[in-house]
Amino acid sequence: MSKFKYFVLFPYWAGMVVGSFYMVTDKPVITYVDHEYFPYMNITSHRYGRSNQMYYTSFHFNVSVPMDNNFTLEVVFYEAVSTQYKRSFIELHYKLCNFVFKDPIFAAALRKQITLKSCPIPSGVYNFYNMTASAEHLPVMPFRRGRIHVAFNLKTKNIARGYCDLELKEAKTSKANKNIVQKIISNTRG
Repeated sequence: MSKFKYFVLFPYWAGMVVGSFYMVTDKPVITYVDHEYFPYMNITSHRYGRSNQMYYTSFHFNVSVPMDNNFTLEVVFYEAVSTQYKRSFIELHYKLCNFVFKDPIFAAALRKQITLKSCPIPSGVYNFYNMTASAEHLPVMPFRRGRIHVAFNLKTKNIARGYCDLELKEAKTSKANKNIVQKIISNTRG
């Protein structure tokens, strides 16, 4: 299927659900940090045993200036093609406060752990533990494997950037759940 057909669906991504898939964000790497703004920044990804299929991301940073909508966040998705990553058409651009208080995918986990209700976000130390992308708002993706590149900017100056690997995996369902679904389907037909 061509990318054009997916592009038609993209403007409606915020309200679409991707069946029984969940997003794995693994192997995060911070490639650049301006220590004038962020004296410390760390990001890790982990899961709690083989039986737990979810990957959790923890993000820790110290910010030395208050942050407002002059800070922007650029999220660009790359598709894994053979042994390289090719830029896709999916890009998200946010002003920081709009991202923190309105984004349904990535920032929903942040909002659960902060007590702030408005901008600016004060300087200080921030620790976010065990975050996952919100499954009910995942975008319809034309690929299953890729990479997410994130750039954090102050006006036109890049102050932090990094990436993490992305994989959409199908959620495993138990035999009991499959049997319930089979019964519901058979009851609606007959």
